Amino acid sequence: MQQDDPRGEGGIDWDAIKHAYINSGWSLARIAAKHGSSADTIRARVRKYGWIRIVPMTPLRGGHPPRLAGVPKVTRATRNEVRRRQIAERLFTVVEAKLREIEERMAIRDSDSAPQSAADRERDARSLTALARVYAKLVDLDDAAKAKGDAEAAKQASVKETGQDADRLRQDLALRLKRFDQRGGA
Repeated sequence: MQQDDPRGEGGIDWDAIKHAYINSGWSLARIAAKHGSSADTIRARVRKYGWIRIVPMTPLRGGHPPRLAGVPKVTRATRNEVRRRQIAERLFTVVEAKLREIEERMAIRDSDSAPQSAADRERDARSLTALARVYAKLVDLDDAAKAKGDAEAAKQASVKETGQDADRLRQDLALRLKRFDQRGGA
């Protein structure tokens, strides 16, 4: 039987697919995934051209696919790590909302030309301080949990996340405090 151009339909390399079908022992689904075709299309070609396997198909082991060399093992976060992460996210949301509220109050006061009372300033400063302390406690809890013997990969990922979160909070607070200071001095 004469076959058409091996790269006929959609640029698919049918010679490579035929070789994989006959010689690899791979399933049709695996061959299709590797070569960008579908199992049904390959099955139709097998019937049409009469391809016969030389190497019998070998079933893969069940479970997760094997890791590639050099790829670190992915570990799931523990329930406590997930809870801490959720608490940190909620805390960031609260800090963001509080800062937005303070900025809106300042914008209203700036437009009214009425000075902000000392009590309002003190209340806003105390709110921000309390939120920053809670965040610092969360960071301390994470550090304590890591000291108790978390896995090395989980440590590195969590330290990186915690450090990024802390840096983001510091930068955000510094920027907003700078804006408050500029508005107060103007």
